[in-house]
Amino acid sequence: MNLIIWSVAVAMIIVSIPFIYLNSRRISNPIKEMDATARKIAAGEMVDHMVTESKDEIGRLSKSFKDMKDKIEKTEEMRRELIADVSHELRTPLTSINGFVQGIIDGIIEPENHREYMLLIQEETNRLICLTSDFLDLAKLQSGGIELHKERLHLFTLVEGVLIEFSNLAINKQLSMINQVTSQLYVTADPSALKQVLINIISNAIKYSTEEGQISVESEHDIYNVRLVVCDNGIGIAEEDLPHIFEKFYRSDRARNNEGKSTGLGLSIAKNLVELNGGSIWAESTEGKGTSVIFTLPVSDYRERKNETFTNRLHLIH
Repeated sequence: MNLIIWSVAVAMIIVSIPFIYLNSRRISNPIKEMDATARKIAAGEMVDHMVTESKDEIGRLSKSFKDMKDKIEKTEEMRRELIADVSHELRTPLTSINGFVQGIIDGIIEPENHREYMLLIQEETNRLICLTSDFLDLAKLQSGGIELHKERLHLFTLVEGVLIEFSNLAINKQLSMINQVTSQLYVTADPSALKQVLINIISNAIKYSTEEGQISVESEHDIYNVRLVVCDNGIGIAEEDLPHIFEKFYRSDRARNNEGKSTGLGLSIAKNLVELNGGSIWAESTEGKGTSVIFTLPVSDYRERKNETFTNRLHLIH
């Protein structure tokens, strides 16, 4: 009996050793690979990581590790792009300011011209302030650092308030601004974000509109979405530039000649804010005739609007 027991035990051990070995390799290899990948990531290297195709804990761990690696690489890429963009965009105004100051110190600029050059320095400084502010806003948007507080907004009132803010600029340029948004239209969005979107789009429309031009804000809607259209009859956008206007720092040659002080971030920020609010944005333009920037937003909850309509009808009956 002892001989039989020991024989069976030895046979089981011999048979099970390959299975134990293969199973341990199946478990340890992905962990070793993740360890090596983590060390390379810590060293700043770009690495590929194969996800273990299994439905057990190791497979889930491998997938989570890959998701983490992809997010780290995306964040690192955004950081490199931001540093490159900042260094490139800040160089020009800083060089201008340094040149003006050096000219005043060396006496190259005559004292009677000091005020003129100090105003130029102030202008470049204000541009730097706007640029850094836009940089921070864009970095927060792309990193997901902005928390939205969506609520039900009366669209006509919001648009009217933004147009009033631009009234002085419009008067100086002899522009007429028209609010053609439906008066009973409501959307679900973050009020600060939506206001910033309108400010960025309308300020661009003012910059590139000719004197005595017209800017209008129009609306269309269905059960689920509202479409806002900001139209101008300004210089327009060339067909080859149109697909790129929402990219960071993109400015066409004509736009650069028309307005050299733009940061080139306004429409990029607007695009990010619209998408965060669940909408989309695009532009249509004819060169020399004007531009329309269109974006969509979800309307207020359909059931809420249906109940509101029913309540209004009861009120009319009474």
